[in-house]
Amino acid sequence: MGVRLAGGVVPPGGCGLWLAGPAGEPVALDNSVAGRTPPGAPVALGAAGATPDRVAAAVRALGNLVAAGGRLAAGAEVDLGHGFRSALLDGGRGDRRDAMLAALTTDPSALGAREAIVTALFGPRVTRRVGAAAGRAVEDGRWGAVKLAAAASDVLGPEQLEQVLAWEAPEGIDPFGTGLASDAAVHLERLTRDLPEPRRLSLLADLWRVVGADRVRAGRAERLRASQDGHGLDDLREVYHRLDDVSALTWVAGHYDGEPRAAQLIRHTFPPYGWLSGARRLYQDSLAVTLMGRLAEDATATGLAGALRRYAAALRLVAKMPSDRAVKLARRIGKVPARPAVWVMEIVPTLTGELTPKKEAYVAARLARARDWGTILLGELAEFADGLRSLDAASAGELRAWGAEPMTEWRAAFGYVSPERLDGWGQPGHDRAPLAERRPAGGEERIDDLVWMAELGDQVARLHGRERAEVGFDDDYPTVDPLTGPAEARPIEAGPVEAGPVAYLSITTALTGAAHLAELGGVVPGKPRGWAELVAGLYGSADVSQALTGRFPVPEVLLAQDGQEVPGTGLRVEVATTPRHLAAYSDFMGNCLNGSYYTREAELGTCVVLALRAPDRRIVLNVELVRRFGHWRIDQFKARFNADPDPGQDKAVRAWVATLPVPQPTPPDVPDLPPPGARPMRTVRRPTPAERVVREVGPVLRRRLSGLEAPVLVRLAHALPEPPRTRGTEAVTALRRADDAELDEACRRAFRAGMTVRELWHGTDERPLGAAIRKMGTRIAPLARDEPLPGALRPLARLPEVRLARTVDVVSIRVRAALGRLVAAEDPALARGLAAGPDVPTLCAMALAATALGVGAPIRRERPEAWRAATPKELTGRPVPRGPLRAPANWNWPAVWARAQRNDS
Repeated sequence: MGVRLAGGVVPPGGCGLWLAGPAGEPVALDNSVAGRTPPGAPVALGAAGATPDRVAAAVRALGNLVAAGGRLAAGAEVDLGHGFRSALLDGGRGDRRDAMLAALTTDPSALGAREAIVTALFGPRVTRRVGAAAGRAVEDGRWGAVKLAAAASDVLGPEQLEQVLAWEAPEGIDPFGTGLASDAAVHLERLTRDLPEPRRLSLLADLWRVVGADRVRAGRAERLRASQDGHGLDDLREVYHRLDDVSALTWVAGHYDGEPRAAQLIRHTFPPYGWLSGARRLYQDSLAVTLMGRLAEDATATGLAGALRRYAAALRLVAKMPSDRAVKLARRIGKVPARPAVWVMEIVPTLTGELTPKKEAYVAARLARARDWGTILLGELAEFADGLRSLDAASAGELRAWGAEPMTEWRAAFGYVSPERLDGWGQPGHDRAPLAERRPAGGEERIDDLVWMAELGDQVARLHGRERAEVGFDDDYPTVDPLTGPAEARPIEAGPVEAGPVAYLSITTALTGAAHLAELGGVVPGKPRGWAELVAGLYGSADVSQALTGRFPVPEVLLAQDGQEVPGTGLRVEVATTPRHLAAYSDFMGNCLNGSYYTREAELGTCVVLALRAPDRRIVLNVELVRRFGHWRIDQFKARFNADPDPGQDKAVRAWVATLPVPQPTPPDVPDLPPPGARPMRTVRRPTPAERVVREVGPVLRRRLSGLEAPVLVRLAHALPEPPRTRGTEAVTALRRADDAELDEACRRAFRAGMTVRELWHGTDERPLGAAIRKMGTRIAPLARDEPLPGALRPLARLPEVRLARTVDVVSIRVRAALGRLVAAEDPALARGLAAGPDVPTLCAMALAATALGVGAPIRRERPEAWRAATPKELTGRPVPRGPLRAPANWNWPAVWARAQRNDS
């Protein structure tokens, strides 16, 4: 029998191997069974002539071992009784140290001598001190430190392993994660082999610290999200609207004897409704919801009793804000009070006396609706602000007088949700400078600065698990979106959609992501001071930057499946269309999709990679599809850390793949043949230069440019005075046909609709045709320029993929020229677009353009390296003169520059 055990070991002569059958009965591993046995299967190894009772007992013990410690535990040669020992067949994942780590969680007494256990874990250089430190770590349950030490035993010395084994993690957290120590060892060796041992230890210590802190933060965010009810949003919105209606009708009833009839309301007009009372109600309720969200957040972190003590003054302050009449009306509307400020009033009595379980449940039930109330209030504030455009002079005067009141008392009691916003707060006002300009001179925050609106959005964003809301400044009020800001406080098990810095979900995922960047050509910095600096150096390598750009040529039949549900699984399909998708999948799943093999094969179009996501966006499975003989075939199909998929999911996914249509190959162009009997040509016509270019370059460009997308330019096209009908990339053609005035107006409309200058600047920096032909010689370089083409290139430019890509490149050049014209005109729409989410590269280019055009007043130059890297030439076509830099006054340069630096940090 040619069966081998793990590591290629041949079983000793006279020994037999037994598997556990479907019902747990022993199955002898002979030649007829071996061919159907999966690699790495657990087996019982014992004397070939053992009695059936002893074989059955050994197989039962093997089943108990696998149930307790997993498949790998069998590879630790555990004593199964009666001379039997556990083993693994060759071909499975994991090595001896993985098996020993798995078996240690079961019964260490069955693993043999302590010296053998320690040697299996940490290698032959291990010392008694390391063994003693490992024993203490196992007794304390610090498995993360034991796994990391086993993984690092190839790159660290015994003294350093002692330090690793002494590390402690926050309670309830295993920073190492669920990957294998042997895989982590391979990644560590690749990343740290050129670094001295002290530097390796400091990097691991920093990674251990950061992962622990991130897991604590992510766990807290997940508990905060779980604390929110989220099932009665519509009911709360309905009761709040009913309160608004009753308040308005009560106000109108003052002009009539009794409740007015519908006909009276239609025929007559009334003085403007009490805008001031409505604004006060929204303001008070917004502070109440912000306070409720903060209490829920603090209760998750430190407990409800401490949170109530810290914010007792703020609770009492909010409780005093509504009038007695307003409180009675709010309590009369529905089953629950129709205003969150009244909910806060009902929490105040719990501050006196002991916080009993009954009181705690009462308060928690109200705090659980903070996110719903915040969502409602943000919508009401936006609707209220829209109505301000039709405000009469008297009401406007009342609102301005009320808005000038300082917020000193509220800030003293509550503090700030987002104090970092204050220095850059640039919301314009009618009779005062923005807060960012007043603060240096000691100016106080006022109600009409509307910082409290942004803080309400930030608090709602945190209750959704995001870091903060996306806030933009408008003429009258800020725009607040709590669901589009940065999502750093993500669920622990939710992988990123796009690859950015390697996610610190666990040490195994961080090592996997960094090692795959190294495989793509990333260079480890010479002396990284921490793990973040090491990863930044890998991302900054030229080969990695090039590898993470571009798109894969995915067939349309598979792109159509993106977002569809796989029948019978509850999982939705996500098609990898860029290398960044593969990097994101690899970071979370702990597999090799980010490696050069899959990237190269996907770029060539020989395979397509899918992610199957659960309803909570967590990646469950990765599938690699290849096209073979008229159908799609699954080449690789794995769960996280290359585990096999669930049998039910496996069956359902394979059945779904069998139904996928396969695109038919395009028939080759067949030249027209002369009719039978015609006189053959005596000479062969030589192809023209245009035909040679199409023949030589056309297939390459069509492959590189397939699946082209330009979402920013598509949005801009639909901001034209006469927008195109199509929603695809073809819409960009409308921008190419537009004249300068229409392009300028499209940019203004896009900025008013919420597009930022940063988005438009970076969107026009993506030149797909220019990138595709950069390494293909200068003869086709004119394709990427906005100029008439020579005759030899016109047939190539008419290819569908090339035509669309050339349109994107040319439109990008013309849009940047339009931005230059808006800079020259000091356009207010451009100023609004700059203030919303700026970044340093975009601001530098805009300011250099203003300097070249002689627009605005001098500004101070900071961060010289950023200015040297800026590229303003396409904005003006002029060189930047020597002298001070300039920027228009309506850009509010100090505040915008400060925000841009924070966004880039």
